[in-house]
This record gives sequence, C-alpha cells and structure tokens, in this order.
Amino acid sequence: MPAGYASLRRDVAAAPVSAESAKYWLWKSAPPAVVQAAHVEDGSHPANAYWDWKTHTVCEIKEKMINEILEEEKIRVLLSADRVEESLKRKCQEEEKESEIVTREATVGGESYWDW
Repeated sequence: MPAGYASLRRDVAAAPVSAESAKYWLWKSAPPAVVQAAHVEDGSHPANAYWDWKTHTVCEIKEKMINEILEEEKIRVLLSADRVEESLKRKCQEEEKESEIVTREATVGGESYWDW
C-alpha cells in the first residue's frame, strides 16, 4: 500500500445520513390480515377438531397394549427359526411325493405336441 493511503483513510469520515435516507426504513403498513379457513367454524367438518384427541381410559389403554403384545407374539412364532425349519421340511417332503408320481405324456392320436 502506498504510504499516503493510511493518511487518506484517517481523513475519511462517515457521511451524515439525510432525513430522507433515515425515513427509508420507517414505513407504516396495515396489520396483517387474519385468514381463516372455512371449516374452522363448521363443526361437522372432519378437520374441525384436529387437535382434540379422544382420551382413552386406563382399561382401553391396557386392552390395546395386550392386543398389540398378542399380535406381536403371533408374528414372532410365525417367524421363529423352528417354524421356518418345519415349513421347509414339510415342503421338501411334499415335493418328494410329487416327484414319485409318474405322469404320462398326454398324446392325441399317438402324437406329441412337439412331433411335427
């Protein structure tokens, strides 16, 4: 930087703000309009009571929890390794039985489909 630059910077002062510039950011606007959805006053609309949740009794809560536990237990049993293994063994035995059955190729007039 030139040597005279520092002295120039000292001489620079902030320009005074005019009254017109100060008023630029000060304006008065109308208050925001409140827009209300049509269903707010309509008690029959399904979204009218969105935040009004049904309170459940202790018995209802316990019953729901027990039902969820029973359902999850059914799923756990179905997906257990023993159950899957039994299912696979049963399926293999059924396939072996099917493979023992001898099927004859259906022929019409002594011809097969692939005989041309």
